[in-house]
This record gives sequence, C-alpha cells and structure tokens, in this order.
Amino acid sequence: MPSISTACPQFPYQDLYWERRLLSVANFTRQDSRELLQMAMEIPIRTIHDTFRLSDANLALQRLKHEQVRGAAVLLP
Repeated sequence: MPSISTACPQFPYQDLYWERRLLSVANFTRQDSRELLQMAMEIPIRTIHDTFRLSDANLALQRLKHEQVRGAAVLLP
C-alpha cells in the first residue's frame, strides 16, 4: 500500500491553481504616507457603497457578479 506522500503523482508546484505573486509597486516613504493622509483629510472624499446584512452575503455576491453594485459592497453584522 503506498504511503500518503507517494499516492499522488508529482507536478510543478507553480501550476497549482496558477499561483501568482503580489508585488508592491509603490515606493512610499513614511513622510510620503503622512502627506498623503493629510491631503486625504483636506479634500472631500465621498465613498460610494451598497450595504448588505451579513445574512445577505450571497445576494451581495450575486449583485457584484452582475455589476449591480454601486462602488463597493459592504457587509454589516
């Protein structure tokens, strides 16, 4: 009887789920971050979102899938 480690054939790990790496492209210094946050406090930022109860998460997913959500979908308890 084969052991668990040899029961499955080997395949290249990078092919598993077409795994990708996420790499940062921003090179912000701490001072850059402070200045950005200061600017964000000074300008009028208006978020656009639709809220859903957590129990309606499937509805939110369906609406996202069919592009029926304005901005972001936010789940609330």
